[in-house]
Amino acid sequence: MQEAEILIIGKGPAGLSAAIYTAMAGFDTIVVGETPKIAAEEHHIANYFGYPKPITGEFLMREGTEQAENVGAKLVDDMIMAVHMEADGKTYVAKGK
Repeated sequence: MQEAEILIIGKGPAGLSAAIYTAMAGFDTIVVGETPKIAAEEHHIANYFGYPKPITGEFLMREGTEQAENVGAKLVDDMIMAVHMEADGKTYVAKGK
């Protein structure tokens, strides 16, 4: 079983962005999720901060994934089935496809 200080559910742009910030702040971070639909090459994004010209979802996800991994976030391709917090304060996650 993996343990981490921070669990982020969802590997889309918001999850990756959160992972970048938490990992850069020194927290042991795991991101769990499936590849989001936006990662397809045919998705075009024309309003993402920092990119004055349209980019593809595939490009955005590739760049975000690389940056998150470079700062130490661990990415896990899986589906979250349940999240449960025990009396001891630890949170347990059931995953599986």
